[in-house]
Amino acid sequence: MKGFTKGKGKGKKFIPTTNKKKTLSSKDIRNKTKVEKSNPESLKQKKMHTVVDIWKFNEASPELQEKIIEKYREWKYEHDNFDDHADYDGLIYNQEKHISDADVFSDYGNKYYDLDRGQYIQFPDLKIKDDKKFVEMLELPPSLGKTTDFSFSSERENNTKIIFHDGLSGQELEFGGNAFPDSYDDYKKYVEEGDESLTKTQYDQLEKASEKWDDMIHQAWVNLRDNYEYQFTDEAIKEDVIANEFDFNEDGEIV
Repeated sequence: MKGFTKGKGKGKKFIPTTNKKKTLSSKDIRNKTKVEKSNPESLKQKKMHTVVDIWKFNEASPELQEKIIEKYREWKYEHDNFDDHADYDGLIYNQEKHISDADVFSDYGNKYYDLDRGQYIQFPDLKIKDDKKFVEMLELPPSLGKTTDFSFSSERENNTKIIFHDGLSGQELEFGGNAFPDSYDDYKKYVEEGDESLTKTQYDQLEKASEKWDDMIHQAWVNLRDNYEYQFTDEAIKEDVIANEFDFNEDGEIV
């Protein structure tokens, strides 16, 4: 036991030291802090750390992977901008001829669409940059393509339609739901006497080309819808989180 003695020789009295707390001055505190900073071990003992386990997707358990997929899917529904996934070449595509929009058009990137109830897609700024390729895309005879001009119509909530301008008679021809004229005989009524006109075979070829266009535009809508739905599949989400090297906590949230 520590202490000190008072007096000399016999009768010495043992007086123990007290454990009184010393009040530190600001200088003492600064010096004490310097000592602690120079001694990392003392800081470790004083600090309390919260340890959070994190995982990459491929390192997570199957149960945690399911959580991650569902959490990320919810986030995509709320925040994802689908226009980023709709901006790609090849929406208008003739599969048999392997001719796409990028081969034929300029200004085809701007589009309006409704993937829900409206079910339409429009390309309001389409401009043909290669007439020969476009005639081939429509599977028209080259000779007919030389006497025919083309334009496009994007009205209301309908797919973009093609309009043919017959260079022989000067008539416009639109087929499908708003067909005008609605038959070859009707077309002939509008051809002025003495003017050249399409033959019945040529008229049928243009009608078939219109059907080909409508099929390609409808397929463009289908491709866009399928791509949208794919973004929320388990497979697409796995690809996304792995490619971005996200870290996840035990609740499946990105950290």
